[in-house]
Amino acid sequence: MRLAVGLIVIACSAAGAARAAEDWRGAWWVEGAGGWRHVGREGAALVLDGRVGDLEVALRGAPTADGFDLAGLVVRVVDGEREARPARLEARAARGGALEVVLRVGDEAPRRERWARPAAPALALEPAAPRLEPDGGLHVVVRVEGRPLAGARLQVLAADDDGRYAHLGGVVHHVDLGPLAVGRHPVTWAGIDRSPDGAPVLPGRYRVVVAAADDLLGPPPGEERPALAAEVTLDVGGPDLAHAGPRPAPRGGRGRPEPAARIEPAPRIAPAARVEPAPTPGLAARAAR
Repeated sequence: MRLAVGLIVIACSAAGAARAAEDWRGAWWVEGAGGWRHVGREGAALVLDGRVGDLEVALRGAPTADGFDLAGLVVRVVDGEREARPARLEARAARGGALEVVLRVGDEAPRRERWARPAAPALALEPAAPRLEPDGGLHVVVRVEGRPLAGARLQVLAADDDGRYAHLGGVVHHVDLGPLAVGRHPVTWAGIDRSPDGAPVLPGRYRVVVAAADDLLGPPPGEERPALAAEVTLDVGGPDLAHAGPRPAPRGGRGRPEPAARIEPAPRIAPAARVEPAPTPGLAARAAR
């Protein structure tokens, strides 16, 4: 009986340690200094391999009640020679789910960093069914969540089979929005296409698409993230209308059509991809509270 109880206690302890290790595993952003730290997991143990400043680190350890402790070796290059020294890293939970980290290398002064796990970036367009107002144009709101974006572009795209905007590469309108902070950003379009003469957009159905150039942090090392984009449908002049064929070219003197200026089409944006939110460190949040 005692043996069975002992085995159950050992099994529960191992499961708890594994859960704790999972809480801290993943990519962490270094606030202030920038850069990523990636904490891996081997069973119930945690590992940190890679670079910390000018050091190559290979540390291994276990979770604690409010963080984790790692130990191992760090290597730096001195006068062309690789020098290995013992090191210890202590990470403790701080407010907001962050980690206060201290790296001690031999008898050197400790290095201190603050690691955070920013929310995954997200992008949305509002409203879901915008309208082109006769006097006010198109008004949409680009909503950025999670963390800032380094840049974004908004496009109004004609249908693939709409020959009226073939001379524009199907891109009726586009604008670079520049860096976007977390929050709501209103965007207005007067409803004028990007042809040389700037004509009013023709009746039909269009896609309004916003896509991020990149978020300010970028994906963690070794991880790929799908393109961040969102789109809504814009009906101009009512429901989806039959396309009227190629748009006639403007005419110049003596009734001759003026040669159309060649416009390099802006790159098309793929339909929005689902962005999975980054995992939330459960133990870190509990310890912060």
